[in-house]
Amino acid sequence: MKKALQTLILAGVLALGLGAIASPASATSQLKIDALGDSFTSGYGADSEKWGAPNYNVYDQSTRIKDVNECHRSTTAYPQVIANQLGADLNSAACAGAETDNIIDTPQRTSPPQIDVLRSDADIVMLTAGGNPSFMPLFECAAGQAQKCRPSSAAYQNALADYTDESLGVRLDATYQAIKQKAPNAQKYLAVGYIPFMPRNALEIGTCAAYISTVPYPGEISELTMTNNMVKAVNNVVKSAAERNGFTYIDLAGLVNSYNSACGAPGKTLAHAIRTDFLVNEGGYNYSFHPTINGHKAMANAIMTQAGLR
Repeated sequence: MKKALQTLILAGVLALGLGAIASPASATSQLKIDALGDSFTSGYGADSEKWGAPNYNVYDQSTRIKDVNECHRSTTAYPQVIANQLGADLNSAACAGAETDNIIDTPQRTSPPQIDVLRSDADIVMLTAGGNPSFMPLFECAAGQAQKCRPSSAAYQNALADYTDESLGVRLDATYQAIKQKAPNAQKYLAVGYIPFMPRNALEIGTCAAYISTVPYPGEISELTMTNNMVKAVNNVVKSAAERNGFTYIDLAGLVNSYNSACGAPGKTLAHAIRTDFLVNEGGYNYSFHPTINGHKAMANAIMTQAGLR
């Protein structure tokens, strides 16, 4: 991508003739990447590895002010990792907790709708969106509130219904269309799927055994199956909406294996471990079910490969 843009600039100079050499500004034009979406795009939790001490310095400090701006935009988030590798100019409006409405037309605390920040001349637009607010049953599992995260619970059934009926798809359609209307000439529109948090089967449950049950409830599925089903469901809706609207869907399902899920050994995992203090918000911030620094690096690598950005 970077080489191709340089070739186009050189071709334009030659076409004008040697007497019309481009100005230094035009000859060094940077690729413009704009990032939108929720915590998976902003880099919420990308300040450490599993159980590691958080380094809050990776955040734009103006985006980690409790009850004012809690977007948590990190310099280690996948959009920044990609921008660094491509030498691109990144403009991120992503915000932890964002729903599709916050992208299109609804402010989030002190942050304006993300579409207002999107540059009309962006070359690449990337986003992860659609998981909020229906991932909450997963977080309640992490907090040890088993009665709320049972597959038969109203919380889970309502969340799953949101993914399997038309409502999320309609919201994503509106989101993708608004993006293309605001930045109509982008070379690539990328809808990035959610990275799985949990291992694929009970044999890989590892350090999560104390929090997530692998034994099915009578007449129901297990909590492990429930969490995996939710991620698959939202990714299926995101993929379908992306294809309908001319976005490239980035599939991250294959990144997680038996040793790098949230239940793996510290230092190797792509997602933070489940923590019983999730709803307590230790230190004001908490990262259960969010990618680690390694997770964002792996996501960036997969995105660049699937989007043809190498």
